[in-house]
Amino acid sequence: MTTTGIPHARFVPRRRLRRAAAALLLLAAAATCKRGSPPVPQPDVALAPLVLDVPAAKPADGGTTPQATAEPPGPPEDPREALTLRTYDVLLDGSIACRATTAGVVIEEAAQPERPRRLSVVHLPGSVNDVAWIGRVQPPRPATCPEAPGGPVCPIPPPVTLVAAAAGPAGVFLIDVTDPEHPSQVGTFDTAGAAMRLAPAPPLLWVADGSGGVLALDLADPARPKAVAGVSEPPAAPEPAGATDAPADTSLVDAPDDLPPAFYVRDVVPFGERLFVAASFRGLLVYDVRAAPGGPSLEPRLTFDTPGDARAVAVDGDRVWVADGPSGLQVIDTALHRPDAAPAVVATYPTRDVCRDVKLDVNRDKTLFPPVAYLAVGDHGLEILDASDLSSLSVLGRHVPRRPVNRVTVGPNGLLLLANDADGLMIVDAADPTAIRQIFPAP
Repeated sequence: MTTTGIPHARFVPRRRLRRAAAALLLLAAAATCKRGSPPVPQPDVALAPLVLDVPAAKPADGGTTPQATAEPPGPPEDPREALTLRTYDVLLDGSIACRATTAGVVIEEAAQPERPRRLSVVHLPGSVNDVAWIGRVQPPRPATCPEAPGGPVCPIPPPVTLVAAAAGPAGVFLIDVTDPEHPSQVGTFDTAGAAMRLAPAPPLLWVADGSGGVLALDLADPARPKAVAGVSEPPAAPEPAGATDAPADTSLVDAPDDLPPAFYVRDVVPFGERLFVAASFRGLLVYDVRAAPGGPSLEPRLTFDTPGDARAVAVDGDRVWVADGPSGLQVIDTALHRPDAAPAVVATYPTRDVCRDVKLDVNRDKTLFPPVAYLAVGDHGLEILDASDLSSLSVLGRHVPRRPVNRVTVGPNGLLLLANDADGLMIVDAADPTAIRQIFPAP
C-alpha cells in the first residue's frame, strides 16, 4: 500500500530517541578530549613573579663589591688602666704633675690646666700614697771602671731628675723623669713599715713609714739609697709623780683587739733644724735634727697629744696646723722659741668629715692677701678657711666633688690640684676663695 502526506505516528518516537542518543555520544566524546588536554590557567588569576638568582652588579669603577666583615678584635685592655684614676696625692713642679695612684705614678703635662695631657705611667708593685720632687741629682762614678789603653776609664754618668714614690709596704721608689714621656726606675728601698708620706731635704729624703716610724734616706747614689737615721719608737712619756720601778700586774687584763698601733707615722715635715711628725693617735711629735758622723740624729723635743688621729701637718713658724682626722683641724702653738711658755691649742675647727690634709700657702703675700688654710675633708671635699684670726676661724669657700678629696696641692695663681680619689685629678681656681671655679674636668 502506498502512503502519502504526514508520516505515521508510531515512527516519531524512534527518530527522537536516535537524535538523543547521538547527542549523548557527542557529549561523551567532548568530555574525553577535555580530560586529555593540558590545564589552561584562568585569565583573571595573577601569576607569581619569577625571581632569577643573578650575580650582583659590579661597581661603576669596575672594582669588586666590598664584603661585610666582622671588626678585628682590638688589643686586650690593660686591667691596670682603671687603677690609674684612683688618686691619693698630686705633685706639681712647673708644668709637670705627678699623681700617686693605685697603679703607680701617672705623669701629666699641666701647662694648660683645663686640658692636662697624660705623658706616661710608671707601674709599681704597690699602691702609691705620696710623690715628692727630689730634683736634679748627679750619680757618683762607678766603683769599678773598664780597662782601656792607658789605664781604666771612668765615665761620669749623666745627671738624673728624681721623683720619689711612697708605695706603702713596697717601700720607696726613685724614678728618673728627665724625659717625662719615658721615665725609668733607678732605685728602691724596702722600708720596715709602710711608706706613707715623703719630705725631701737634699741630700736626704724623710719618710713617714707607718709602723716603721721615721726614716731618713741618703740619695747621693740614687741607684743605692741607704738609711742613715730614724726612730722606730715614740719618745718615752714622762713618768707620773710617785711612780715606782715595780712592774704593773697585767695578768688579769685582756687587751682589746681594736687597739690602735703603738706608733704609726703618717706625715713628716722638715722645717729648719726640726722635724715635725704626724703620729696618728700619738698626736704631734717634734724632733731636733742634729748633724752627726754617718747621718743626722733625732732628739725628741716635743710631744703633744691631739684629740683625734693626726694625719698631716703644716708648719708656720711656731704654729703647727694638724689635720686631726675625725677631730677636724687643730692649730698648736709649740712655743719652741719661748722657753717660758708651754705648748697649747690656739684654734680648732670641726670639719664636716674626716680632715685628711692641710696646706698653707706660705708664699702668699700676707700684706696683700689674708692668710688661708686649705683642708681636704674627704666626702665633703675642699674647705678654705680664713686664718687671719685664730680666735675665730671661718669658712671662705667650699667645693664638694662627687668623690672624696684625699689631698690638696697648692699651685700658682690660686690654682689648687685635688687628689679626687676614683675621679683622678681635679683642678680648681681658688684665687677668690669665696667663688671657687672648677677648671678640670669641665663641670
